[in-house]
Amino acid sequence: MTDESAVYRIAMVLHPGLKLEYFRRRKWQEPWIRQAESLTREAYNEYAQRAQLLQNSVTSTTDDEPATSSSSTTPQPMQFHDFTNISVAPSTTVTVRDELADYLAMPLENVKDPLMWWWEKRTVFPILSQMALDYHSIPATSTSVERVFSFGRQLLVFTRNRLSALSLRRFLCLGSWSKKDMIQDKDVLDALLEADEKKEGKKHG
Repeated sequence: MTDESAVYRIAMVLHPGLKLEYFRRRKWQEPWIRQAESLTREAYNEYAQRAQLLQNSVTSTTDDEPATSSSSTTPQPMQFHDFTNISVAPSTTVTVRDELADYLAMPLENVKDPLMWWWEKRTVFPILSQMALDYHSIPATSTSVERVFSFGRQLLVFTRNRLSALSLRRFLCLGSWSKKDMIQDKDVLDALLEADEKKEGKKHG
């Protein structure tokens, strides 16, 4: 099955108790191991690029905010911390950390629940953890797939026939993560409040 889908190999590499060592102990040929690492690298690069685009979008939105009349007419006194803001380096120069390399360099750990492990490491590996959570949320057996399919049918009722595939996937992941107590009620409320604030901001903008 590993030849038919990259998901299997990527999920194995992203298991903190297996990584590439699993393939070596199973006597995989070296080109196969390199291909598994390459597939994981390609997927990680896509996640890193999306994260960078999102960061650039947030930065440009902040930079485009108009200055207030008081700041444009009245010079403000220089504060001590302003000395750190006079760097001649371009503001767009950002050193992106290679989370995948750091993760692979770590020793193997005895982990029974990789999904929970990555959830707890989300502040250490903000990009790679999101990728790992996505891949480890994919059902591993046909029984699980059928169960997820049934859940999806309950979500996609006739009154919600315009739900996109992305929204449906997010709902299914939300339900799966909630069962493992990875998402608290406060997280959902905060996300809803943030979405409402963005809508209000667009209306007044």
